[in-house]
Amino acid sequence: MFKKSLPTIVYTVLLICVLTLAFNVERAMAEDNLLLEMQASKTLITIGEEVNITLIVTNVGNTIFSRTYYWAPAPRFDAYYFAPSGIVSYGDGTVFIPVVVEFTLEPGENITRTLRWDLYQHIDEEYYPPVPGNYNLCGSCDLTHDGIFDLLFNPIFVTVTIVGDWWNLADVNFDFEVDIYDVVLAVNAYGSTPLDPDWNPHCDIAEPYGVINIYDIVMICSHYGETYP
Repeated sequence: MFKKSLPTIVYTVLLICVLTLAFNVERAMAEDNLLLEMQASKTLITIGEEVNITLIVTNVGNTIFSRTYYWAPAPRFDAYYFAPSGIVSYGDGTVFIPVVVEFTLEPGENITRTLRWDLYQHIDEEYYPPVPGNYNLCGSCDLTHDGIFDLLFNPIFVTVTIVGDWWNLADVNFDFEVDIYDVVLAVNAYGSTPLDPDWNPHCDIAEPYGVINIYDIVMICSHYGETYP
């Protein structure tokens, strides 16, 4: 799921080029008349919430764009942001087999990927929630699968704010009351990690982070019956 970060020096250079648009949409033109666009489903994110990051590559030229891929699928999309602990990245998790693929985009045609990410950081097989603050959420596209993101030299950014002051983290279903429904959600996700289909990031409210366990359930139960003031 998580991809290795590019060299820090590359991101440092890119950060100087930040351009933020008003409606959570950003565009960058690449060579070969390809346009990369990015949309974020929200810009105010509570820790544990997921945001849909949609990346779109469109052929805005008058000729066909074509690439031949060996041992890899069609273009790979990634998102990342600059955290106090370093660069946090997330990929589309495409699974592939050894094949030769001819990828083409007709004039006006596009390819789209939507990454659903809770902005957690992956370090040494552990998952950590993001630190509250303002971040430039970035998107990129690797057209050649050579580890160099072709659309990075004209990067795109959407500014997001991560907040950790939700009235009560034990209110995991966000209904302004800590009750049996919150406990049930945590029980249903018990034992899961971000790699599991039943993972619920809202229930991961106690250390150790990255797994729903008894400590999360105890934390919810310790606030049982509380309601929003």
